[in-house]
Amino acid sequence: MKTIAFLGNGLAMDFFRLISSRLPEEYHGKLLNIRRLSPFPFFAKLVGPFAPSFDETYFSENVAYDLNKTINMYPSKNIGVIRHKLQKRAERWHKLFTSLLKGVDVLVVWNGLRLPISTAIPAAKKLGIIIVYAELGAIPGTIAFDANGVNYSSSISSLDIAFLDSFPIDPTLMAGLKATVFPQRPFRKSKLGFAQIVRKDPDPPSRFLLFAQQVHDDSQLLVFGGRFSKVEETLRYVDQQLKAYNRKTGQNIPLVVKEHPSDFGRYDLTDIKNELPDVLFFNSTPFQELLTGAVAVVTVNSSVGIQALFANRQIIILGKAFYAKPGLGFSLAADESLAALLEDVMNTPVDRDLVLRYIYYLIYKFLVRCDLFHPSSRGIDLAVEKIIRIVAPLLEGT
Repeated sequence: MKTIAFLGNGLAMDFFRLISSRLPEEYHGKLLNIRRLSPFPFFAKLVGPFAPSFDETYFSENVAYDLNKTINMYPSKNIGVIRHKLQKRAERWHKLFTSLLKGVDVLVVWNGLRLPISTAIPAAKKLGIIIVYAELGAIPGTIAFDANGVNYSSSISSLDIAFLDSFPIDPTLMAGLKATVFPQRPFRKSKLGFAQIVRKDPDPPSRFLLFAQQVHDDSQLLVFGGRFSKVEETLRYVDQQLKAYNRKTGQNIPLVVKEHPSDFGRYDLTDIKNELPDVLFFNSTPFQELLTGAVAVVTVNSSVGIQALFANRQIIILGKAFYAKPGLGFSLAADESLAALLEDVMNTPVDRDLVLRYIYYLIYKFLVRCDLFHPSSRGIDLAVEKIIRIVAPLLEGT
């Protein structure tokens, strides 16, 4: 019997518990809930005193998210002090996971980029354990399971787009896909001290460039955003570049920003709104409605870029996105300006057939149709089947 350990916290752990209960009889599930692991005094005693042993590569790969997040939150703090504290925490968790994972054959983690879960990854690799990464899928109501990683690190990033030309399409499923309407994400309740209300947005302009704001502390932004890892800096850049494009072309295209619903009540944009008075910020209007007047969509690497392509709107990707493929939008090169790229974008139509084939592949091949927030019995079964399809070939001969 093979042991599959599930490591996560909160809602992800509830989801893993359901999966563990449905595993085939030849597999045994082991739940590792971060919240229920040993409290710090016992934890520190168990793993012993801190003895730095991480090389720079290990540190950068496994603490990158938490380091960038902490620096963004406390820009005036000494980076050396921040690094030392994170390294100390990571070292102790790494030792604990090295102990807890003995006898495990497969480790399924949620996301895997954030402490303390990120330290379980090298511990598992050292023990020869197969790792499966789980994350919310790019399409609403789906979950991704992958043996390579999440987001840009996942195996879908290396997919040869030409492969889609020969990928079989079920006409009935494709017809259903074409009729899909993507839902608006719900607002989060305010947890900070500043006033935040769902306001009624004004009517948008008839034509505008749409920028899809991302969650300020999401791993998509902090790990895969490249030079665009901060919300405010990204907004300033897009605003400046659009103005440069308008000056060069004689146009007057305004910038509309769709605020991310998951940052509602969590991140105050008051200062940047005051700094950029010409930028129009939209709060309650669904992203799908804003696409109607958008001449193009700019995103760092948000999954709404796929929704924009589906709506026949050209996209510009500023960071690293798994869906950045030839024919699927434009990616901003390190030595390229957004203003110059906009000229090509405005004159290039969306390849509708390619977009549909790619989204079809995502939904019916790569992703699992299961809603993390309201998982159905069928969705849980699909998740179990996906995990087993990933790990079964890798476990042969072990």
